[in-house]
Amino acid sequence: MKKRFAAHQIIISSECKFKQYVVEMEGRLVSRIFPLTEEIAFTEWIGGIIILSPYNERMKLIQLPMDLKSVLMFFLTESMQEKEIGSQPFYAWHISSEEISAGIIHTIRQL
Repeated sequence: MKKRFAAHQIIISSECKFKQYVVEMEGRLVSRIFPLTEEIAFTEWIGGIIILSPYNERMKLIQLPMDLKSVLMFFLTESMQEKEIGSQPFYAWHISSEEISAGIIHTIRQL
């Protein structure tokens, strides 16, 4: 079953950011992203930032707390050249709005 999560911002790379977007997931993999233009049934609004990044074991090694800029650099290092979902598997990582406003990230959860 597909799940959909909507957020204030979705980030794929330093050059590729989307505002008010939806991430559609099949299991733990991102299947597509699209703009949030209206209320969509069975879509969970989670706010904050969703970072799309290829998963690897390095993600488990992140040392929190960490400032937002460092977190983004950590997650986006391997996906900076990726512009399209589907060219390789992407996983979604969520940072809540509360964490962003404080500037220091204490928790990141995988969607």
